[in-house]
Order: sequence, then C-alpha cells, then structure tokens
Amino acid sequence: MLKIDPTAVVSPLADIERSVRGTLIEIGPRVLIDSFVKIKAVGGSGEVTIGADSAVNSGTVIYTGNGVRVGA
Repeated sequence: MLKIDPTAVVSPLADIERSVRGTLIEIGPRVLIDSFVKIKAVGGSGEVTIGADSAVNSGTVIYTGNGVRVGA
C-alpha cells in the first residue's frame, strides 16, 4: 500500500514501487522526494515511513525487508 500526504512533493521521475506483500510505504507531510529516487519494499514485515519535513535527494535508493523510518 502507498500513502502519500497531499502536501508532499514527489517527482514524476521518482520510482516508488508498491509492495506485493502489502507493506505500507508512507510519505509524510511536506516531504520532498526528488527525481531518480528509488523506494522498494522487498519483503519482510516493516513499514517504510518518510516522516514530516524530510527530503530524499536525487539518486537515493531505499530497499527494505524489515522496515525503514526516515525523519520524525
């Protein structure tokens, strides 16, 4: 599942893959996801949360099997 706050800015060139196992990927308020960012939940049982007022800059790759939390 993919949940993006309406105040977040996600570049159309970012690649955020929805999990086939139902892992929640949550992009919080006022987050910036730059171009050429890759976020992918590859299994396991943890959520991917990018917290409020965070920025993920161009070229960042986040793969997770057991959850990742960035920011608040």
